[in-house]
Amino acid sequence: MGHHFKYINYLFLISALSLLISWAWVSTSIILTILVILILALWSILDFTFALFLLVGIAICQGKVGIMFHTPAEVIIDDIYVLEIYFPVFLASFLINRLNAKSQLAVWHRYTTENLVLYIFFIFWALIGIFAADWKVRAYIQTTHLIIFFSYLTVLSTFSTEKLIVFLRLFALWGLVYFILAFMSTSGLSFEFDNIKLAKWLSLKLIFFEGKKRASLLSPPAITAVFFGLCAWSAYLAGLLKQRRKYLYFVIAFFITLGIFYTRTRSEMVAFLFAGFAFVAILGWKKGYVVRGLTLCLIYVICVWIISSGLDLSRALLRIKASTDVGETASLGIRLGLWKDGLLNLGQTYGIGEGTGGFFKYKAQWPHAHNVYFSVLFDLGLIGSLLWVMIYLNLWRHLIYGIRLVPEKSDEWLILVAFLAFFVEISLTSLLQHEYTHFIWWLFPGLLLAATNNAFKKHDLMRSYAQ
Repeated sequence: MGHHFKYINYLFLISALSLLISWAWVSTSIILTILVILILALWSILDFTFALFLLVGIAICQGKVGIMFHTPAEVIIDDIYVLEIYFPVFLASFLINRLNAKSQLAVWHRYTTENLVLYIFFIFWALIGIFAADWKVRAYIQTTHLIIFFSYLTVLSTFSTEKLIVFLRLFALWGLVYFILAFMSTSGLSFEFDNIKLAKWLSLKLIFFEGKKRASLLSPPAITAVFFGLCAWSAYLAGLLKQRRKYLYFVIAFFITLGIFYTRTRSEMVAFLFAGFAFVAILGWKKGYVVRGLTLCLIYVICVWIISSGLDLSRALLRIKASTDVGETASLGIRLGLWKDGLLNLGQTYGIGEGTGGFFKYKAQWPHAHNVYFSVLFDLGLIGSLLWVMIYLNLWRHLIYGIRLVPEKSDEWLILVAFLAFFVEISLTSLLQHEYTHFIWWLFPGLLLAATNNAFKKHDLMRSYAQ
């Protein structure tokens, strides 16, 4: 119980320091702002749990909080994210924690190393893609995103089962906090600052959550939704792992699930339903309640959908109808137009692609493909796409293999099953949302690599004892 109070104390202290920073920005007290930021950085370096706490809190900060680059024509080139500024602090905290730990850094299992090598090849191809891009500055920034996100992935892949469980509980806590913000957002409240000019071509973007019908927190609705999904599965998993407080975690998971539907991201809603089907089917397979479980899962999601729509079923049905509209101004129609342009340009480049970040020039209003797989294909061509698919399939292969190897109902097994559910969710929603430069597509694989790494090593250890 002490750990939970510690996390809540973190939350209260962060809230107080955030209010100080907010007051400093309003009163233009730069010295106070710098002082508070230094306190947070030092605290993170000395306390790795707090560093993890901060990382989960800012993992959602992509798209509405960051540093923007402008050209003389006031065209935004790209953002530098809070995550990237935070990485040196996080890495220092991680290394100090490892030095102080009784056990040395665990060696990666050969399967984990195999996946990391594939990621290295992908990053290398993205570096080559800079030369193919017309807009070099954007290509450099996009590649910087990938390198730093891969660094996060590498660090996360070393986590033990115990450290993963701590991390997942932090996701559950932050998911509840962000649900409250999402509820406030859909209620019409907002909390944002105007962009603050740092230099002639730089400005600080500070939009925390906007008061609109769609919950959009420190990121656009689609990214907000998929982050809620990871928080929800973390809460469900924490409930399965903690028998004494499992119902508390299940209630938290229910509220976080409402947060997914507050974003009105249709692809994420449907993906969450299928993820639930996968989760229930695996848990209930040997006990013979698969059909009953799937039926309850469907009823559960429908209830969440209706509640999140303000008990207005007709509005929920209209959202489904709008999803099939292929008009040029409709969401699906816009995506079809983007994909058509991308495929035509891919042919013109003979399958090489437009280079890292190259899709930006296709549509100024919609500067990304709204599809992870097409995003890689249009930017990095057939070779980059092949590498991405190899990574994707290898992660799936090792995840399923790990579930079959470790004892059922063990901590490692439950973590893998929950991660399989979220993998279904993010894979499906990525057909209509997201890009390969979104942090969630590097954060989650890092956690997944840690989970499979622990499962394989536990199996090898059990086999060696048996012999």
